[in-house]
Amino acid sequence: MRGSGQHPYAQIAARLREDIAAGRYPLGGLLPTEKALAAQHGVARATIGHALDVLRADGIIVTIKGVGSRVASVPLVDVVILGPGDWAVARLAADGERATLGLGPGGIIVEVYREGAGGELHDAAVTRISCGAR
Repeated sequence: MRGSGQHPYAQIAARLREDIAAGRYPLGGLLPTEKALAAQHGVARATIGHALDVLRADGIIVTIKGVGSRVASVPLVDVVILGPGDWAVARLAADGERATLGLGPGGIIVEVYREGAGGELHDAAVTRISCGAR
């Protein structure tokens, strides 16, 4: 968890968002318990609770006391194809960018630069980069 410059809860929230987008946790399915997620990620339950708060705030999960957290919506996966001369960089989103893309605290974006054009912003948690013809 350390070394990325991003808080552990934000890293875990991003990873869970990716897992949900990839279908590892299907729509309506239960996530593992906070205790199980804490053990899996090697963090305290409070860190998992904070990560789940981010997903709840984004409408990705709903939590029912005594039942657990269910997947309420599946984030769309954004596929970006890079052509010759294009490049991309991942970074933490600024406050305005987080608001524009609907990201929670610690949100990471991918900024794509097209040859001869400015940058495009994408939510890194649901963006896949592919190299090839556009």
